[in-house]
Amino acid sequence: MTVQIIRNGVLVDEPDGYLDSTGTAGLSLDEVRRLRKIEASVEFRRRMEMKANFGGVGIRTDTAARSEIEQLVGFLTRSGGTLSFVTRTEDGVPGVLVEDMTLIGATQLRQVVESYAPLCIAREAALFKAIDQAGTIAAVEAIDVTTGWPEGV
Repeated sequence: MTVQIIRNGVLVDEPDGYLDSTGTAGLSLDEVRRLRKIEASVEFRRRMEMKANFGGVGIRTDTAARSEIEQLVGFLTRSGGTLSFVTRTEDGVPGVLVEDMTLIGATQLRQVVESYAPLCIAREAALFKAIDQAGTIAAVEAIDVTTGWPEGV
């Protein structure tokens, strides 16, 4: 895995653990903080590209997916029934059979999808705060930017 960092104004790929493996000799605390924030932002983007985990199934969290889930909740609310359907991958290949989706299940699905992005945003903000509060280079380097994120698939 690589981490993208900005070097001399150019975005470049570096091996994961770049800060740890190269050391920070000659860098100021502020420079190390900036680099760790870039690593946190890269992890944020990676997590946002993942799918929310709903019972082990990856669910898209984009606007179109949220709209489709909202339509499903509306349909189940109006019909008072259940619905069975087959999911499809992005290229239209049949995927997982979802049997007997109820209004409760659809509502839980909506909550998972709607909370995924805000949880990612909150995690990045918490990492930035921890990085800003770290008083030494060693403390900044000890912050693990890969943990504490919402579960995605």
